[in-house]
Amino acid sequence: MALDLKMAYIYTASHGHPYPPLYDCSNKTMEEWYATGSVEWPLGLYFLVTGILLEIFYCFCMVSMVKQELLKTSCYKIMFFLGFLDMCSLLVNSVMTGYFAIQGAVFCTNPVILLTLGAFGCGKCSLCILLKYTPSVQ
Repeated sequence: MALDLKMAYIYTASHGHPYPPLYDCSNKTMEEWYATGSVEWPLGLYFLVTGILLEIFYCFCMVSMVKQELLKTSCYKIMFFLGFLDMCSLLVNSVMTGYFAIQGAVFCTNPVILLTLGAFGCGKCSLCILLKYTPSVQ
């Protein structure tokens, strides 16, 4: 089985996407790419407001988990770390999505940021699987 390093995140972020016909951003100017996207104010504001409110509520949950000293067991440590990642994920899935919707962004307007956010999502999924199997290992 060959390892395809051209699909690795660092290679893609530094050299551009390995499949230029599908992800070639050089054939238009940045203004043309922004004109390609559509600005969605109501949807963007909805995502921003709900994301910020949910982040505030999540902070209360995380603080209560620390104050009740639940972090003594390994499962709660993983759950706390996963909660931190959920807060970051909420920032990505709601706040950044709202920002990009208001901005009218497409992939070629912010390729490195969008690749980074996608890589973060893959890492979060891996940790969810780890959390699922941790109690069975103990």
